[in-house]
Parts: sequence; structure tokens; C-alpha cells
Amino acid sequence: MHVDVGLDGPTVVATVTGEVDSHNCGDFAAAVREPIDDNVERVEIDLSGLTFIDSSGLSELVKLHNELRDRDAVLVVRNPTPTVERVLEITGLAEPFGLT
Repeated sequence: MHVDVGLDGPTVVATVTGEVDSHNCGDFAAAVREPIDDNVERVEIDLSGLTFIDSSGLSELVKLHNELRDRDAVLVVRNPTPTVERVLEITGLAEPFGLT
């Protein structure tokens, strides 16, 4: 797994490639959270290069979503691969993450 993270004004933009699972989900979450400060209004995560995500990775996305919501910020997932999109749909996470 690899995460590229940058800032675009009040938006954190993260691009994730590879697999997010129980072995690296903590690293994934830490990389996305690092640039978040009081000025961040939105976090966009591009999943176009994500080939697999397990329940641990989904759990980190949900935690991040809840943390941002509590700060009046938003998490948006972009460009999931068909496999990842299906997982998000089955788990009911597509809508909260802005995919519908």
C-alpha cells in the first residue's frame, strides 16, 4: 500500500494504491490524518489504485468519517475500483462517503 497526501486549500487530497488490510490500515489512517488541522473542511480519498480493502481498512474510513463529521468537515471517496465500490455498496458506506 502507498498513500500520497497533499493539501489543496482547505482540502486534504489522498491517493491510495495497493491493498489496505489489517497489516497496514494504521499506516493508511495515520498518513491521511497527518495534514488535518482546524482549517481542513474536506478530505478526498482517491481509490482508483486500490485493489483490495478489508474490514480493518473500512473501519479506519468510518472512524475518519466520524471524526471529520464531528468537526463539521466531510470525507469524500473518489474513483473506487469496481471491486472496492461493490464492497462500499454492500456495507452501506457508498452513500456516507459521497458515492451516490
